Amino acid sequence: MTGVQTCALPIWWLTWVLLFLPFQYRIVESIKLWNPVLANYLNKLEEITIVVFLPLAIIQFIINRDKNNFKYLILSIPFIVFFASGLMSGLLAGNSFLVTLHGTFDYIKYFLAIFIYAAFFKEFADLKKVFRFLLIMAVFFGIIAFVQEIWALVSRYILEKEIADHSMELLGGSSSESWRLGIFRVRSLMGHYNILGLYSLLVLIIYMSMKKKVNPVVFLSIFTGVFVSVSRMIYTGFMLVAGFQIVKRRWIALILAVPIAIMLYYMSFLPDFNISNEIKAKVADFTTGTSLSVLDEDQSSDLDQIVYRIVARDKGLEVWKDHPLWGVGPGMFGSAVAYKYRSPVYEEYNFTTVLRWIKSLDQFWPQALAETGLIGTSAFAGLLLVLFIVFAVSARETTSDEIRGFFIGLMTFMVVLNIYSMGGTFNHPVILVTYSALAGMALGCNESLIPDRGAKTE
Repeated sequence: MTGVQTCALPIWWLTWVLLFLPFQYRIVESIKLWNPVLANYLNKLEEITIVVFLPLAIIQFIINRDKNNFKYLILSIPFIVFFASGLMSGLLAGNSFLVTLHGTFDYIKYFLAIFIYAAFFKEFADLKKVFRFLLIMAVFFGIIAFVQEIWALVSRYILEKEIADHSMELLGGSSSESWRLGIFRVRSLMGHYNILGLYSLLVLIIYMSMKKKVNPVVFLSIFTGVFVSVSRMIYTGFMLVAGFQIVKRRWIALILAVPIAIMLYYMSFLPDFNISNEIKAKVADFTTGTSLSVLDEDQSSDLDQIVYRIVARDKGLEVWKDHPLWGVGPGMFGSAVAYKYRSPVYEEYNFTTVLRWIKSLDQFWPQALAETGLIGTSAFAGLLLVLFIVFAVSARETTSDEIRGFFIGLMTFMVVLNIYSMGGTFNHPVILVTYSALAGMALGCNESLIPDRGAKTE
């Protein structure tokens, strides 16, 4: 017996949420044209699920309190510490309690899925079924991305038509100009090319860490999603992963060596690598308010977005220097919550420019420092560190090679997430909920394989 059996309904719902999230953006965009209320609920489906299921998960842990729940108790401590530091930060700054509560919750909400999925998934067979679905979807997204990329390249370089021409769109491709290094940045069926790249990389890392034999077709299909994102941060994360995997699988080196060498040689002649002077000039214009008053997804260039990140980082650090210990309070500067509540801090620091579709500083750590100060940022870093340690300990004590590989994959992707956070944010639900769900399922399944430490042996 593995303990008290959980109801099948939560498992079905939680699985369906994971399958829905990759399509959430497209579905919401379509539905809101005729039913904005339903679209709003679907857009917040993962948050609603977390709010509803977290109390149910706590009840499950209480019911199974005779089991190995010590790990979850340890894991809950950094969440409590960060939540308390966030509330204290808002209190000391004299902010609205609602904004402070919302802002603090916004930092940790998706990580709470770890406890939910750990409470309801106790069988490794269920974890394997869910991951198989995610693997199939990642392959599917990669195939769609490959078709879109070929179509874009043919359109531009052979038919001499820009992909912005609506007649050149294919399978939901973006109608906006989005080229980098001569490659079209494909979204596949997701809302953003970075999300496609991160999702593909998450599934690829878990797959390669879990399996001793990797199917080359599956690998190349999912790798396509990583490649066509053309994201510096995602590429950096992939090269980190490739370094580990090449030691284990030399055929990957053969597959990657030639195209990567050709790509780097080709890129070295492109103007994208010679823009430092232009960046400096645009940063000066941005700071004085003479350009980039509001960036828009369909109008801003790749260079504009680089400049925005530089200025946003500097502005976030400026706010932090004025409020070093506690910050200006969660939800007051840099986050989507601050954008929603029209925080006065933007006006105070002469930084009213916010990306319309990103609605954040687009850099996690400067935002965390500005909003929560050194204390809150340290607490959040501690949360990530405790997670990493829990995964490492679980990988060491498990009796299953596949689950051990799962934990190694989770640890590897956490490094990737931190790399991405240097030029992005953690709060992509399709990425972080999926990651936290897989982490929770692996922890829940692994607990069922470990004998009760308190049980007496005869």
